[in-house]
Amino acid sequence: SGATGSVQTTTRNFNAGANYTFNGSTYNTGTGMPATVTGVVSFSGFAPTLGASHQFDSTVTVGTPMTITSPNIMTIGSTGIFNNSSQNISGTGSFVTNTGARLIIQTFSTTDSLMPAAGATTGLFRLTGLTISSGTIVNYNGFTTGIQPGSRFPASIGTLIISNPGSLALSAPLTVSGLLFSSTGRVQTTATNLLTVNVSTGNSIYRIVNTTAGGCVDGPMAIQFPANYTGGGTFLYPIGKTTPSTAFEGFELINPTTGAGGTYTLMLEAFNAAPAGATLGTGLTGTIGAYYWQATPSGAGSLGSLDNIRVTHPSIASTNRLGQSSTLGGAYNSLGGGFLTNDGSGNMLMSGIPLASMVGGSFFSTGAGSTSGVFTGGT
Repeated sequence: SGATGSVQTTTRNFNAGANYTFNGSTYNTGTGMPATVTGVVSFSGFAPTLGASHQFDSTVTVGTPMTITSPNIMTIGSTGIFNNSSQNISGTGSFVTNTGARLIIQTFSTTDSLMPAAGATTGLFRLTGLTISSGTIVNYNGFTTGIQPGSRFPASIGTLIISNPGSLALSAPLTVSGLLFSSTGRVQTTATNLLTVNVSTGNSIYRIVNTTAGGCVDGPMAIQFPANYTGGGTFLYPIGKTTPSTAFEGFELINPTTGAGGTYTLMLEAFNAAPAGATLGTGLTGTIGAYYWQATPSGAGSLGSLDNIRVTHPSIASTNRLGQSSTLGGAYNSLGGGFLTNDGSGNMLMSGIPLASMVGGSFFSTGAGSTSGVFTGGT
């Protein structure tokens, strides 16, 4: 029959919708499985080699280090889910994802990046060919902190999901179309290695874990709005810091609009320390908060309007109100607003004065003040 593998009958009929489980020791998966598989596939045992090219349109689980040799290609289709718990993929073949594919991946050691250079001796995807579509959903579900995406991790992906307590430490800028924190895990960033969420049609940023620590971007994060955005909504910056102490310091834009000049990008970073040299200005008294936020706009576009902003921090008191300054060490003037109920992530404040614009280098902190202003939207 010319067949290879355990089943070598003259006539073979392997259904594309069937489920396939491979198990053995140093084995080849053979050539019988259909080119496109819509059933669930599992590779276990020890050291399998993919025997042919296949596209997987459902869940494929790799539970052991796997080899793909040229010219064979493993493709994860637009409805496919690739589930791999720190099992390296090596060889001279290729791994490809289509737009919509989902990778559920992790590594256990900080010396192992997710997508290192071809032929690397450490890391997850070590094989020669690696093509990750910009529309791929990447779910990092590791428990280890400080894992790097790797030199072949794409500059742009679909949604990034952090679903376990580990963290990704970006070593290059990354643009995503969506962001979800479903655990206390983090994404570690810098102004150079920046995480940007491109919200082309509306909000795509979610944090569904209620905790005062973790579940955030540890460092700066940017949101890029399209020109002429009038869709409204609440846009969360799930940001925070782990030094000098760990705190979730969320910052939300409520009903922003943008002008016609081009895309508008606003970067926010939270700091878990008092703004050096700052004083309390109009409408605020007492002691300035031991935390602050910095907003930095960029791009050809402009912020047309902003109804309110909402901030979260575990140290916010019910008597606090939000203040804004054009410089870090300047006077922070009250934006009015009021105290909101703690949702488990920290106490919240809503501003009471609509902000017509966000000038470069805007800083926000808190002081004691009175409830005032108009509260618009916000969910």
